[in-house]
Amino acid sequence: MRSLFLIAIIAFFSCGHHTDKKEKTVTDSLGIENDTIITTRPVNDTPVINQGKETELFTTVNSMLQEKFPGKWKIINDSIDNWPVDEFNYFIKDKRKEFPDYPYIATGDYNADNKKDYAALIVNTTNKDEQRIAILLDSDKIIIWNDDVRGAAINTNPKEDIGSIDGKKVKMKSEGINVEFFEKSSWVLYWNGTAFKKLWTSD
Repeated sequence: MRSLFLIAIIAFFSCGHHTDKKEKTVTDSLGIENDTIITTRPVNDTPVINQGKETELFTTVNSMLQEKFPGKWKIINDSIDNWPVDEFNYFIKDKRKEFPDYPYIATGDYNADNKKDYAALIVNTTNKDEQRIAILLDSDKIIIWNDDVRGAAINTNPKEDIGSIDGKKVKMKSEGINVEFFEKSSWVLYWNGTAFKKLWTSD
């Protein structure tokens, strides 16, 4: 009896619990399945905080706003706009190397008087959802353009003929202010000789 028991034990261990283990291969960054494990490249949407430092121009324009509208408006910065890292790196990072105040401040002659003007994305100090464009033609002549510009970027549009999405052509008298909502739409503020007008250039 004992010998039968020993034979059974030997047979058990010699056979063992053999299971075919298939090696699992991690997929590539496109998420193509090679076996059973799928990985995807995570989207880095961590907000950017204080990505850029305040420049001398930023300080100058902010001071002009404070003098004209005490305690009401200030220039938007990275802390306020909270750009996701991926968007910042794709749309803003390279341009900021050339224009340190991009996408919040632009400079140019916007009313054809041969003087330097400023345009800035601004926010109401008591309501961060109220974001507008300030056109600073002089310390005493600041126009608040009353369009919602949350998520926008501005830059200077050269003095040239421009066309609208409906086919309208405009011969610009000076440089303009290009307002861009990344991968969505854009429009230009231009001087018609007496006032600023808005022209949709893409949607």
